[in-house]
Amino acid sequence: MTLRKEGLVDYEDESRALYRLSERGRNYLEGRLAVEELENREE
Repeated sequence: MTLRKEGLVDYEDESRALYRLSERGRNYLEGRLAVEELENREE
């Protein structure tokens, strides 16, 4: 499991390897996305 693979961060500037927190990442940090949803997510 990686932050990017789970959709918790997005590339802001791929050439500089800068990431930003995605809406899904914000939801996780705010407790609106359960860990189980990450673990059960299909690829």
